[in-house]
Amino acid sequence: MLIYNAVFFLLLLCALLDLNDKRTFFLFLLPLVVLLILTGFRGNGGDDFFVYEQYFSSIPIALYNYGSGYFYLNVLVKHFGDYEFFIFISSLLCLSLQSFFIYFETKSPCIVLLLFYSTSFLWLDFILIRQSIAVGFFVIALSLYANNRIKTAFLFCVAAGLFHETAFFAATLIYVLSKLGRKNIFIFIFILFILSPFLSKGLVAINDITIKNKNIELYIGEHALPSMANIIELLIAMLSFIIMKRVKGFRNDKESKLYEVIIISSCCILLLSYTVPTLARFLEYYRLFYVLLLTRMLMHFDLRGRYLIFIVVAVYCFVRINSFIYQFDSGFDYIFNGDFL
Repeated sequence: MLIYNAVFFLLLLCALLDLNDKRTFFLFLLPLVVLLILTGFRGNGGDDFFVYEQYFSSIPIALYNYGSGYFYLNVLVKHFGDYEFFIFISSLLCLSLQSFFIYFETKSPCIVLLLFYSTSFLWLDFILIRQSIAVGFFVIALSLYANNRIKTAFLFCVAAGLFHETAFFAATLIYVLSKLGRKNIFIFIFILFILSPFLSKGLVAINDITIKNKNIELYIGEHALPSMANIIELLIAMLSFIIMKRVKGFRNDKESKLYEVIIISSCCILLLSYTVPTLARFLEYYRLFYVLLLTRMLMHFDLRGRYLIFIVVAVYCFVRINSFIYQFDSGFDYIFNGDFL
């Protein structure tokens, strides 16, 4: 528990320097290296940590259908080392992708890193190993799409799907909603609401026809992040979007539209997650964009306003990360070389 809070306060200090427009690459690199050490040398991380270890041990035979991207990453790494080495390589890959996106999408990367660490990092990069890599490719794909680099965006989206098939659903939802008018969006959400009681059976049927993931029923029955946290963070993202829209804080109309569609997609997923709780995992594809919205909104204020809002945000982040560690499971007793830290 102590090690997570120590990292939190380091990120808090770096974020405070960001508030004063002190951005430097070294200031961002320092906490990033700490996060890599924290993630790459861990000996635990929730139940999935050990499931992925069984998968790694079964290579070259795939114990589960985890996607070709993840399979070949396991095959490659197993030629050079053991599962501990794989954890380091997978952590390096997902953090490299996520940090690349963060650094080039904001002028306040340390603030974004603090918010990401507090609301998503442990859940995503510690437990959802496949999805953490997929999210890295996915957010870069959306960034490229917003900058009209469509072909490259498509390739990154495909890469995301090769590591976690749910990325295709997240991308499809974004694409469909971006093509619908506002009236049709309301109709689409209403249809989802009507179909939600039958969603679990529909997901099983689609899985049996397409990817044939053997763990689908296990996923459907899993618990997910606390719904209240998802609601709070989505509402904050909505408020930040409204403020940024009014002050014309987006680079262009396409970027504004992308953020709008991300929020609508998140509302759809949150609605469906009350039927199938594990669908809340899909929000991880969009959560970094919530963080970017909040950071942009925060930096729009003068220095005094930034500090006042930042104090409230920092308190929420501290409560959020500690409540997650306490409530999730015993998998967050940090283990380093067999010792609890």
